[in-house]
Amino acid sequence: MATTQEAEEAPRSSSSSPLRQMTQRVPGHVPPEYNYAGFDLPRATPDQLDEKISTVENTALPQHWVGNPAHATKTALDSKRRQEEKPSSTYDIDGDGSPTAAPASSPSPSPHVTT
Repeated sequence: MATTQEAEEAPRSSSSSPLRQMTQRVPGHVPPEYNYAGFDLPRATPDQLDEKISTVENTALPQHWVGNPAHATKTALDSKRRQEEKPSSTYDIDGDGSPTAAPASSPSPSPHVTT
């Protein structure tokens, strides 16, 4: 039986990853896979499943995911998106400062007001 010190010195194998641990809890289990229409795809063999897991474990993160985000907060991101979604002033055909067809100065009539 290995001592604690030997276990600490031993290199970590890929069998200690959370994905490997989950698949080892229920030996022989192969999760179902479905196509875009919801139909079963042919079941993968345990060897094929092992290959898929090792592919996932050895995949590196894209470089644009690593580092500082372009916006410090969600509020800053939302603000930037609102600015980008504003219509251009060139759509203001009637010159009232609003690119909509309704007059900017008069509110829309309420359906509950009777005259």
